[in-house]
Amino acid sequence: MKWYNVTQIGGFAGLNSSDIMDCSTSVAIESTNGMYVGGFVGENDGHIKSCYATGDVTGNTFTGGFAGFSTEGSTLANCYAIGTTTGNDRTGGFIGENSYFATCTNCYSCGKVNSDAWFSGGFAGLNRSTAHTLFCFYDRATSLKNPGIGMDHNGQNMDPVSLPTADFAGEQVFLDAGWGFGNTIVQPWQMGMAPDGFFRPVFYSQQYPVTFQADTGGFVEPDSLLTQFIFLGQNSRSVRAVPSPKHKFLAWYSPAGDSLTNTNPLIVSDIRSDTLVIARFVYYDAIEELPSVKWIVYPNPATASLNIEWDPIIYPGDRCYSLTDIRGREVIKRNSDSNSITLDVSKLDPGVYMLGVLSGKTRLYRKIAIQ
Repeated sequence: MKWYNVTQIGGFAGLNSSDIMDCSTSVAIESTNGMYVGGFVGENDGHIKSCYATGDVTGNTFTGGFAGFSTEGSTLANCYAIGTTTGNDRTGGFIGENSYFATCTNCYSCGKVNSDAWFSGGFAGLNRSTAHTLFCFYDRATSLKNPGIGMDHNGQNMDPVSLPTADFAGEQVFLDAGWGFGNTIVQPWQMGMAPDGFFRPVFYSQQYPVTFQADTGGFVEPDSLLTQFIFLGQNSRSVRAVPSPKHKFLAWYSPAGDSLTNTNPLIVSDIRSDTLVIARFVYYDAIEELPSVKWIVYPNPATASLNIEWDPIIYPGDRCYSLTDIRGREVIKRNSDSNSITLDVSKLDPGVYMLGVLSGKTRLYRKIAIQ
């Protein structure tokens, strides 16, 4: 949204003179000549807690990723800002100016700060002589801005702590600062994937989409549960992978191709980020597997070679061996009438494969892991 020569512009409210709690906004704000411009609130004259803003913010003076200006006696507590902040005089990743007797407590910012002005900082542009920032943090890598406060008039002030991005993923640093982790308004924080794609403190009310998909050779059910929105730290509902005719369920995989589990049906536990799981299946055309056949496959997982041994009395004869990757591509194929065979797997990519053995009209399968 764009404004011109306007004051008190915010993604949630232009001016707040009351109490706001447990709200968020993702609105992008652009007002190159604007004053009192914030991702959540332009000017705060009240009390805001447990709120966050993710939109980019562009203003002129008094520009902040969360608030442009906090007036005398106002408070911001347990809040955070993610978006890029661009401005001139009094520009900060979280707040443009924290005025006299105003307080920011247990807040953080991690968006980039675009400002070369004197009063500009990774967290706040200007902190007045009787204002306070208490137990606050900013990401020095993503903000690309030092110091945390452009101009701090309060010599006794507790400046916001500069953290590298990796340290934001650790709960202990925030616990040591007295932040409340739990499932209440008093203890609103938990660790999870923040809107910028990094693990950071987020609110217990955060929800993440959990999506179940099927690869070729089957489907997942029920349809009503294929996309679920789960509160942070909680578990999904159960979903089953169902193979099509002449297919078998192999395992659940991540989008990167990592095997997660062969548990079926599946409940995804402790959700802390957007989650996608894919059911993969393997094709076969055998009449029937014979579980009584005695054959040994080792080592499993394998690194350089894979050994297969048979009981010749129970199951003699010529056999065709094939190794298939998770996408159904045949990567090894050999024929042998020996009661033992060694397959060279040293050149294969790490992952899960399906070993198939065909003898006559019978096909046997064994899942193999390659490291």
